[in-house]
Amino acid sequence: FKASLNQYLLTSKSKMRSLADVIAFNRGTPRELLLFDQSIFLMAQATQGTQSKPYREARALLSKATREEGIDYYLSEYEVDILIAPSGQVAPRIDPVNGDIWADFAGIGWMAAIAGYPHATVPMGTVRRLPIGVSFIASAGADLDVLKAAYVYEQASDQRVIPGYLPSAGVIPEIAPALEPYRPEN
Repeated sequence: FKASLNQYLLTSKSKMRSLADVIAFNRGTPRELLLFDQSIFLMAQATQGTQSKPYREARALLSKATREEGIDYYLSEYEVDILIAPSGQVAPRIDPVNGDIWADFAGIGWMAAIAGYPHATVPMGTVRRLPIGVSFIASAGADLDVLKAAYVYEQASDQRVIPGYLPSAGVIPEIAPALEPYRPEN
């Protein structure tokens, strides 16, 4: 995160040139930290860089786990060209106090991201009016196959929904009764 952000900031039009600059800006501008802290930034800043031994060892372990023992294993084991799985869960509520509250299931996209393999997500439908997606993942170099499969599925399924903002889950008819105040019978 630190190395990628620093590289991006160096080539951007931002006045910030590094993660250290962002941390300093946040500290000097109290409004930036009213709702959320910068613990992830601080942890990233404390890392030793992409050439350090701990980083290289972790990267090698994760690469093997997501490539040879992950995606490539499943493609071979089940004799398929593309893995298809839910992209993740339904989007969480926006909570300015607790932050986004995600369930334990992160979807399958993380595996492709770590492996550096092609991954496409397209709409799969909705759950109580909130969008959910389906992921298409393949091995290195199969980018075009992933894009073609995702496109064919998206066109055939016709599950894309126009995004919208709901002020509360209470506007969804099947949820509204559960959110009404409890009033015991007299």
